[in-house]
Amino acid sequence: MASLCKPPFPLVPQIFYSLFASLSFYSCGLCAGWASQTLVNTVTRTWSWGVWAQEVPWIPATLELGALIACVPVGYAVDKYGRKYVNLTVGFLYLLSWLIVLAADMHPEKLYSARVVAGLAMGATAIVVPVYVAEVSEARVRGVLLALTRASGAAGLLSMHALGPAVGYRTLVALSVLPAVLFLCTFSWSPESPHLLAVKERWNKATESLTSLRASARAVKLELAELMRKDEERAKVIWRQLPGRPVARNALLLALALGLLSALSGHHAVVFYSALRLPNSSDPAFIGPDTFALSVAAASLAGCLVCAGLVDVLGRRLMLAASAVSCTLSMAGVGYVFLGVARCQDAADTCGLGWWLVVGLLSWAFCHGLGLLALPAALAVEMAPTNVRGLVASVGVAFAIVGSVLATVALEMLSAAHEACWVYAASSALVLVLALTVVPETRGRSLGEVQRQLSLRYGAGPPPALAAAANHVQNHHQHQPAGEVPLVRHNGRPVPTPSVSARPPAAAAAAAAPGSDAEP
Repeated sequence: MASLCKPPFPLVPQIFYSLFASLSFYSCGLCAGWASQTLVNTVTRTWSWGVWAQEVPWIPATLELGALIACVPVGYAVDKYGRKYVNLTVGFLYLLSWLIVLAADMHPEKLYSARVVAGLAMGATAIVVPVYVAEVSEARVRGVLLALTRASGAAGLLSMHALGPAVGYRTLVALSVLPAVLFLCTFSWSPESPHLLAVKERWNKATESLTSLRASARAVKLELAELMRKDEERAKVIWRQLPGRPVARNALLLALALGLLSALSGHHAVVFYSALRLPNSSDPAFIGPDTFALSVAAASLAGCLVCAGLVDVLGRRLMLAASAVSCTLSMAGVGYVFLGVARCQDAADTCGLGWWLVVGLLSWAFCHGLGLLALPAALAVEMAPTNVRGLVASVGVAFAIVGSVLATVALEMLSAAHEACWVYAASSALVLVLALTVVPETRGRSLGEVQRQLSLRYGAGPPPALAAAANHVQNHHQHQPAGEVPLVRHNGRPVPTPSVSARPPAAAAAAAAPGSDAEP
């Protein structure tokens, strides 16, 4: 991998390490797809067993319960013990969940424990993977790689719906274990996040991590110098201090709002319940529940891939706003079609509205993948300071789970499906309002630059001495003709020097001596 870190392949290491981490999201999609496929098989009787109608809500509910339980300990562990080791633990949870499914031997009443374990792994994945990918990526590709993590989840969902009707129960479980094994074998070689190592002031390890991720010693020293300037992010986090830290507080509130509203826009309900809510049709060519579930997953994956291709070109705000407005219109149209189906006198052919319903839901799944599926979590981790990034991500995931539960309750409790669709459309419209008013643009900015941007925006600028030092170092970088950013040691850690020209050659040589922590 080290040889690929050199030009003309400077981005290959961070791309590979991000894709290794995204295998965890692929397993997350498989777990979600397995639960959804169980509901499809309840309708189609593809397997030799099914679930009773009263058991249907418990299948996704156990996943949500496990994911919600995971939010508190994982949010703490990610910031304390590291992104890498928490993510590796998640891989073992996926393995354990599939082994329990295999041992359950097709007895639905024994599968609830497996679903809780899978929910723990899914909740942890939604927290730790975006944090890790954001911190190992350069600004120019961070949006693409964050969107690809969600695309890998959609690919897992698509794979499960493609394989579910074609293979048997045990074969499907065996195939589902393989991505978790591949994840453990590949991600174990990945470096720890340099941002977390800098927060813990483990400068040698942070330098080693950056060396394995960046293309040159100059790039390593530039980024290391930026990490050293963020002294306020090395303070211990105390809950009661958050109101006095505007950047962390506003990142927390925005993650909460985006997580809740994006989940309330209906993705969970569409994935798990669309096959059960499709109207029947006497037309033999009408799409069946298994094909429809596969089509929804494919549309969602297509939207995520388009998002990955455009998010670093058009920006986060524009992509989120475009996704929100298109989801609002398409879901409102689906609600109108459901209203027409409910008023139809001939329930057999749904008055010709069945295909409009399918087209509307597939359009909504694509539009949701354009931004609402991936960008709320990406914005949460980009906005949060390093020492509270796991906490902010866990709060966003927790409220996303709450929003998923509320979306499901709306579908189950409201008297008609069109009323739930209008709730989903209203939630998407609220996301549009947030995107146009309070969501910051983070495209093309490093995580340190995002923090400085938010500090100025919320009136919490850096201390004068820190800001002066940052400006001085930046001016020095602009006037330095070539080579590297020299570093010296101060109080046991490397710091950027005021000026190369003002130092004698002997001092400059000593600063770059092989024994220094700053030298990779």
